[in-house]
Amino acid sequence: MLEYLPDDIVYNILDRIPKKYLLRFQCVSKPSHRLISDFIKSKSRRMILLPGKPFEVIDNNDTANLMVSPPRRIPENKHFRLIGSVNGTVLFVTVSHANMILYNPFTGAAKKVPNLPPHHGSPCRCVYGFGYGTAPDDLKIVKIHVASNGCSSRYYCDVFRLKTRSWNTHSHLISDDMCFYHDEYNGVFVNGFMYWSGYNYIRRMILALDVKNMIFSEIKPCAPVSLLHPLGTFKGSLCVICFQTSPKYELWVMNEKSWSKVCSLTSLWKDNYIRTSLNMGMCILDEGKIVMLKDSNEVILYDMLRDSYKKVKTVMKRRPGLQAVECIESCVSLSL
Repeated sequence: MLEYLPDDIVYNILDRIPKKYLLRFQCVSKPSHRLISDFIKSKSRRMILLPGKPFEVIDNNDTANLMVSPPRRIPENKHFRLIGSVNGTVLFVTVSHANMILYNPFTGAAKKVPNLPPHHGSPCRCVYGFGYGTAPDDLKIVKIHVASNGCSSRYYCDVFRLKTRSWNTHSHLISDDMCFYHDEYNGVFVNGFMYWSGYNYIRRMILALDVKNMIFSEIKPCAPVSLLHPLGTFKGSLCVICFQTSPKYELWVMNEKSWSKVCSLTSLWKDNYIRTSLNMGMCILDEGKIVMLKDSNEVILYDMLRDSYKKVKTVMKRRPGLQAVECIESCVSLSL
């Protein structure tokens, strides 16, 4: 029957069916699998996921906001932090670092990551990463933390591989004098690498992890700066917003191990309305926009290339310091 209807009518019908049921209907026949797969690909929009209970999803090309309830397994009194998103699957962790959960906000599917085996000493100062080495279906969760036994402390890098459902622990990979900025808990994943900004007693740096080979390296920041704002991606490459002593803000992008300036962000310095919000930046979108929290229930979407911005009212009130993530609308099932 559907084969005699125009695609736009068929897609309109499928759009009214809950995502979790579409995944089941794919198994009915080869034509239905092909039809639904094509529909899912057509709906793979980039969205902004704001933390809160419920989650709030913003399509920056639309004025409508979508409310999404977090998984039921999170108690009402628990606060959590968004870490990252890969192919529609979002990773977040409770602020107490006790639980990590994989979640698809568009299908409602959620699975708890098995607990990490205990280390010697008490873990603290945790940062996280979510990505893959060579294949998108070989996802890995990285947790970097300091464990102290009272006399000394050491960095541990714990890696959970979804394919094997197992944790592996690595030590002596990171210098003990390394420090991460307190507001950057989530690493940025780009082309098989995870990145965090940090510093030691001598200099600022960007720490890079080759996810496939589990090798850390240091990257020098862009031209001398007085301040580095959160890392992000721009058109599939690592980027950072630098505050020059001029004073001015600039967008820099890394290409083949070297930095290049993309543009100056004039309004970020001259327009006081948004300049006061940059310190409450929530994330950088790959298309070249910054998500900033202006008030507890107002988000600013600043377009770096056009040097312009728009305001988006949110339903839920949010406190400063929370980070949003960019995710792709997807019906991909969780394989954990």
